[in-house]
Amino acid sequence: MRLWVVAVCGLTLLNVALALWYVVYTGDFSTFFSHQLLTPFLAILYALLGVVICARRPRNPIGWLFLIVASSYVLSAWAAGADLYSTISPAPFAPLLFDLAYWLNNWAWLPAQILPVTFVFLLFPDGHLPSPRWRPIGWAAGLGLAFLMLGLAVHPGPVSDWGTRPNPFGIAGTEALLNGVINVGGMGLMAGALGSMLAIVVRFRRSRGLERAQMKWLVYAAVVVLIIGVFVTPLWLSGGLSDDVGMELSIVLTSLMTLGIAVAVTVAVARYRLYDIDIIINRTLVYGVMTGVVLLIYWLVVSGAGVLFESQGNWLLA
Repeated sequence: MRLWVVAVCGLTLLNVALALWYVVYTGDFSTFFSHQLLTPFLAILYALLGVVICARRPRNPIGWLFLIVASSYVLSAWAAGADLYSTISPAPFAPLLFDLAYWLNNWAWLPAQILPVTFVFLLFPDGHLPSPRWRPIGWAAGLGLAFLMLGLAVHPGPVSDWGTRPNPFGIAGTEALLNGVINVGGMGLMAGALGSMLAIVVRFRRSRGLERAQMKWLVYAAVVVLIIGVFVTPLWLSGGLSDDVGMELSIVLTSLMTLGIAVAVTVAVARYRLYDIDIIINRTLVYGVMTGVVLLIYWLVVSGAGVLFESQGNWLLA
């Protein structure tokens, strides 16, 4: 396992170095932060989180799920890089490299985005379902992910609903059948994700003692994610960002928020300083209120100064 983590870290750091050289060489920073920089480091961090859980709680499958997530990010990082590097690769290798990158970009990212909000939630914190009655939710999530990955991997594309491009390895003439497979997979994932979130609510209400402290870590991370989403979503909807910038920002924030939940899950499962969560919650509330008061005072002062000096658009005054 340690050798695998070292290999992941080495390959992802090499990918970052190549990406940095490429963007400096070409001046194209359009997807550097969201794909060539963030994705490799997400692979490293999820690999480390998986190793921590596997070492402390080897029977808990959440650690192995994080390792699968890390592998998904490795493939995504390589594909994103290869998509760029194909334009400067030696001629004999460029077409194959380009085709492989297009193919992986269509489906390899799915486990990284789906597993943390389905099976990790469903199995948290002890690695077991809340009860056997939750098995249909697990089957819905698992089959939904499998159907979706299969459909996108062999669909000739593009599939506009999932943002995929033409698939060089797609099977021509199967569009109608694969559209049905993709739709079934999407519905299964929706049922699995909603059921997994409901499982967290049920566990939290029933939890006591040690399990309650573990649940607090996950709930705390989820609440922080929701608060960030409340503040950021209006910016995207208002049109204050261009489509490209908004998309890149969305990818970065979504990945970081999911990572925050994964870190909270790791702390809870490994039981590292488990009961510090109450102190963290109290300090978050205090600093959150203080930050809100400062922002409110800032807004009142700037608005009042703008009215007083009739210079509402003066950024220097602000």
